[in-house]
Amino acid sequence: MKSEQMKKGWQEKSEEVNQAMAAWRQAHPQATFREIEAEVDRRLDEYRAQMLSDTANLSASAEWKEGADGRWLSGKSNRR
Repeated sequence: MKSEQMKKGWQEKSEEVNQAMAAWRQAHPQATFREIEAEVDRRLDEYRAQMLSDTANLSASAEWKEGADGRWLSGKSNRR
């Protein structure tokens, strides 16, 4: 994925999140602050995951493997 495509995808996802939150709020006019916060967090978590994935995969030299604990680890060390 090229950088410009990535940015466009992020912009589209951001707009999608904004529209979905506006629709959610309209459907839940009596929502508490905590309910609103939970919904914002849920939607931003999806956006964040996409950004992390795109950014990590942008590097042509990215080598990823799943660690014993289920987390994804870079095959290359950034330590000097």
